[in-house]
Amino acid sequence: MEKTCIIVANGDFSKTDIKKNVGDLLIVADSDNYKLLNIDDIDIFVGDFDSITQVPKNKEFIKLPSEKNDTDTMYSIKYAIKKGYKNFVLYGVLGKRFDHSLANIQSLNYIKDKGFAGVIYDTTNNLCFKIIKNETIEFDNKFTGTISGFSLTNKSVISIEGLKYPLDHKVITNNYPLCISNEFVGENSKITVYQGSVLVIFEKR
Repeated sequence: MEKTCIIVANGDFSKTDIKKNVGDLLIVADSDNYKLLNIDDIDIFVGDFDSITQVPKNKEFIKLPSEKNDTDTMYSIKYAIKKGYKNFVLYGVLGKRFDHSLANIQSLNYIKDKGFAGVIYDTTNNLCFKIIKNETIEFDNKFTGTISGFSLTNKSVISIEGLKYPLDHKVITNNYPLCISNEFVGENSKITVYQGSVLVIFEKR
């Protein structure tokens, strides 16, 4: 099993069962959300520490300057990549501040453009965020609720099968929300992106 970097940031976050396996890396990116975690699972704290009251004693940390190009989350991603991690799960990166939410979605796109895998889990709303690029993502028939897709590039070419509203090699753009609120209908389904990058948001099963 490929080792995973888990990052917990300072956005909206409800207590969740984060599964950390042997070899995984858990980074807290300047967040008091660490209080909802098992402290023994945390490997390192990263940030300028303007959003955290105190780093627990005997925990490794990297203190960043308050004026910097990288957000605390982006620095954490780059740090993990240097450590050899290619699979990322991000928590607490949405909500509170809209600009930070957008920045963290861009960070997810950064992971994808590096050729690595990444997902954002919004534990407050039970949503998953993934980026699809030149690939197919599949869902079994147990998925329910809605699923939306947004082109992150000027245009993307996608096909949708097994959902309420199918598409066949359809061009979608980043200035018109054509693929909002599609629906799972109890069938195996899939979305294929042939060109461009598409952000997919769906309910976590």
